[in-house]
Amino acid sequence: MLNLKTFNPVSIVEGPFYKGVSELADSAVVLLFVAKCKEADIYQVQRDLNREIKIVFDDNNVNVPFPQVTVSYDQGNEDTKLSVKDRKVAEAFVEEQKDLSKDIDDKK
Repeated sequence: MLNLKTFNPVSIVEGPFYKGVSELADSAVVLLFVAKCKEADIYQVQRDLNREIKIVFDDNNVNVPFPQVTVSYDQGNEDTKLSVKDRKVAEAFVEEQKDLSKDIDDKK
């Protein structure tokens, strides 16, 4: 579990501190964490904190909500059929995304 008192990468000068829930949105609960760091390290500190928080969520079976869009098309309508070229591009994209995401769980 994330312990904010012990999670303190070298780039964090002070903190991090949990400040509470800052927003209850339609599909999100926005939490506020603050930490003092050098300006050059701000984005790395954000990524480090986000990673640690995501690991805590995963360890505690907390699902992160995200907006979903359902796209459907009428396969019987000639205007909505993909060309062979577009289908190949789409299939190549799907395969590329599978390759890029296959080791995500191994990076914990």
